[in-house]
Amino acid sequence: FGGGYGIKTYLYTYPDINLNFSNTSQGSKIAMILDAIDVPNKYTLIDSAGNIIWATPWLGYASVAGPWGSSLNTVNPKPVSFTKDLINSFKFKVETSVWNYADTFNISISCTPPALTIVNTQNSPIYHNTMMKAVDSSFSANQIDTNTLTLLSADNYAKTYLKAYISKAKISISSSEVDSALINRNKIFGINYSENAIFTSRINYIRIADSMVNLSNTSVFMTVAEKTMMHSLFVYFDQYDKGQITYSVMKSNIGSLRNTWNQQGFKTNLHEGDISAYTLNIADSSLSYWNRYSNLALKGVAANSNNVLALPLWVGLDVVGALAGGISSAWDSHQSTGKVNWWSAGRNALVWGAMGSVPTTRWFSRFFK
Repeated sequence: FGGGYGIKTYLYTYPDINLNFSNTSQGSKIAMILDAIDVPNKYTLIDSAGNIIWATPWLGYASVAGPWGSSLNTVNPKPVSFTKDLINSFKFKVETSVWNYADTFNISISCTPPALTIVNTQNSPIYHNTMMKAVDSSFSANQIDTNTLTLLSADNYAKTYLKAYISKAKISISSSEVDSALINRNKIFGINYSENAIFTSRINYIRIADSMVNLSNTSVFMTVAEKTMMHSLFVYFDQYDKGQITYSVMKSNIGSLRNTWNQQGFKTNLHEGDISAYTLNIADSSLSYWNRYSNLALKGVAANSNNVLALPLWVGLDVVGALAGGISSAWDSHQSTGKVNWWSAGRNALVWGAMGSVPTTRWFSRFFK
């Protein structure tokens, strides 16, 4: 589609262009080509939660001064892209700066659906959030009376729904890996099916994470730098859980750790840095997931005795699960074969992360005290 012709004032923002991708698969790559045809234009894409997906500088050519400086000569048309996750609605803003000149711009959009079914560090955060959404939506669609559920029956429903989603999406995760994720989640967090409630104050992120990264022989698949990053990550989660830092600070802290990861020069073709990459990426996606659905997720959920809201806890459970799944699988394969099965480590990081906060989705909030 294109913009119209007409004489505009010096600075002018067109009415928002609404984009709806509700029929587009999660994990799809949305690509756009932006073309400032007559005079410079500036473009911004914002999701329905108010997050800026990207914002371009001024694009085009100008031999006169403007908000771009004394002149402008930038790459035009400009390609941009993003990966669609849970948000379907977006607003596209176009700005122009002209004096008595016509303005024409053009935007073309294409979509490439996700093709990979093999779990890797790049697609794991998308898969994590879609798994969470699939379980959540299935409880709603099947009108399950969650007030009558026990922890065991809740888990059994969650397993059934997750396995159905994995089969439909053709993700390379077995039913046994889903079952294992729940069994080991209970061991890690001390959850017992005979309980009527999960006491959130007993989860010690730092202790659990440190105990896992310091298992014997973890140096085979984790560097010292990775272990340091993981310790810092769960220090931040402890602070977030206790209300000492906000969502935005937590988001920024994860971003800083991901930048630190990028500076390590890991040989990703040899799977260096995989364990921490899975954990950091799932941490970022889980934090966004629970923040976007927090109005529903927190409805009716009381703070525990330490005034810790359930939302930070749920994110923490996801991320502890991701780290534990990756380490456990890598450790087991190396102990039994002398080699690390990296594909198994990735699958387990993902599914343990997705199952970490089950049954702690909003359907099971009554289990928290």
